[in-house]
Amino acid sequence: MTRNIYSSLNLTKCLKDFQEQVTKILEKNNIPQWNGRTFKAHEEKIREGALIWMNLLLQH
Repeated sequence: MTRNIYSSLNLTKCLKDFQEQVTKILEKNNIPQWNGRTFKAHEEKIREGALIWMNLLLQH
């Protein structure tokens, strides 16, 4: 997953990118068939994106 870290105040763009990343993770996979490892891997990707977004939000 590509991560864009913005140095501008454009939090709307950053949030939109985060939403798109999460949507891609959830859309391309058959969630009911995930095992524990698959779930954990996808959860970690979502968590990393959320932490980046929250960090940017707190800085502004």
